[in-house]
Amino acid sequence: MANFSIKDLDQLIEETLENDKNTHKILIGYKLFSELMSDPKFSVEVTNSALSATKRKYKKLKIKVTTDEYQLHFE
Repeated sequence: MANFSIKDLDQLIEETLENDKNTHKILIGYKLFSELMSDPKFSVEVTNSALSATKRKYKKLKIKVTTDEYQLHFE
């Protein structure tokens, strides 16, 4: 999943929320998460979202980091 940026993620989140208002969680692969954490906007929001690393959020959606390298799924 080369060249996936925070803008791409924001667009996917926006489209997903328009289609499904019940979306509350992002399942994201550990490598993709690592790449996105290099973006200051994403990393600041995620790290400031909770005191515990298991309760991370982005755009008010819970983040669950998975063992699949580049998974991106909304629940």
